[in-house]
Amino acid sequence: EELKKNEEFPAEYKQGILYAKNEQYEKAIAEWLKALEKDKENTEIYYNLGIAYTIVGKLDDAIAVWQKALTINPLLANLHYVIGLTYKEKGNFELAEASFKKTMEIDPNYPDAKNVLEKLYLSQEEAKKQQIPSLQEEGSNALKNQNWNAAVQAYKKLLEIAPENYEANTNIGTAYTMLNEFDLSIKHLTKAQQLKPAEYQPYYLMGIAYAKKGDKDRAIDSLRDAIYKGYKDLSVSDLEKDTNFPEDFKQDQRFKGLLGKLEINKLISSVKDVHLFDNHSQTFPYKYDNVWDAVNYTLKDQNEKTIQSDKETGIIV
Repeated sequence: EELKKNEEFPAEYKQGILYAKNEQYEKAIAEWLKALEKDKENTEIYYNLGIAYTIVGKLDDAIAVWQKALTINPLLANLHYVIGLTYKEKGNFELAEASFKKTMEIDPNYPDAKNVLEKLYLSQEEAKKQQIPSLQEEGSNALKNQNWNAAVQAYKKLLEIAPENYEANTNIGTAYTMLNEFDLSIKHLTKAQQLKPAEYQPYYLMGIAYAKKGDKDRAIDSLRDAIYKGYKDLSVSDLEKDTNFPEDFKQDQRFKGLLGKLEINKLISSVKDVHLFDNHSQTFPYKYDNVWDAVNYTLKDQNEKTIQSDKETGIIV
């Protein structure tokens, strides 16, 4: 910024100009402070004093003297502009944006104000995107340490930047479940399902949320969807050993039916001839009032038309 001059200013002001031209900014600052003691309402002195402060790295002092000048005349677009530039340099994009908007409000044609504001928006977006990896790591570590509140805070910040982030929606859903905030959990897990409909994990986690909430019907539906979408990655032991499911839910016959479905899926997808229900022991340990209903249910799911069964021997072909 070119320093402004005015022959009618105090002698100290003129001396400060000379120092500034010779890049002796500390001495220029001292002279301009003396000049302000004689002429406290002179906004030109404040302006140049602030410029000198920025050159020597005293950004807060620069902003302070410019803000002082604005109490004298709040309609000085150039002061709002340089305040915006200084806030931008400090990384305070919110206050920088406010200052640039004020500049354009006073003078819509102020040179470069619009371009600088547009660049500021771009830099804000870029700065936010650069935070994503660290927020992901912060949230992941919090989940591993079962610090659910910290996980929520990390993923909330991440979702403010990237609301369509699948991992963040899935993981914050998990954290909310552990905090018994079931409605918030279901909201984010639903979003995760929408983002990646083929993934089974959000359905499985939603099953846990509904089970802990006490809504067994929806819990069963969600787990059924999870099995349908990713049963090859699930096992009976996964569900049996998952301590997130309440014990009374695990005793529900429909839950046991899902365990049976997983076992059946595994067996009929790997071999053609299976002694599946022989004596209801060994291979298939789950007993049902009508075990063949479970078989038919599974086969219907797979649209299988070629399998025959023998009820007496328990053989599926």
